[in-house]
Amino acid sequence: MTVNVTFEVVDKSTNDPVSGATVSVDGSSCVTGSDGTCSIELEARTYYTLTVTAPGYESYEGRIYSGGGDKSFTVHLEKEEEQPPEQPPEQPPEQPPEQPPTEPKKPNLLILLVAIISVVIIFYLLRRR
Repeated sequence: MTVNVTFEVVDKSTNDPVSGATVSVDGSSCVTGSDGTCSIELEARTYYTLTVTAPGYESYEGRIYSGGGDKSFTVHLEKEEEQPPEQPPEQPPEQPPEQPPTEPKKPNLLILLVAIISVVIIFYLLRRR
């Protein structure tokens, strides 16, 4: 046996109907019209999880019992708190990257070889005399 369950979604602070709210009940869903209502056929005498969402409002979740005959539920949604736009974090002044400590320069290998060869040639020439 099924029952017709009607949902009325209203603004918690003003009691005005909320149109365009999505009412979901365990896989079935409907969207509220301009009067803030919509209906879903559900199995009788069954517990369901109810979720209601609407743009600009906090979502609602609760449990309902379908009972043995047609039922109606009113859901009061709270408006989302307006948050100021996020300011980008202040950037600290850019500092040049730290240079790693440099080692003292070593003599070039080529210069070292030329010096050694020169010394060897000089000794060779001096010994020949």
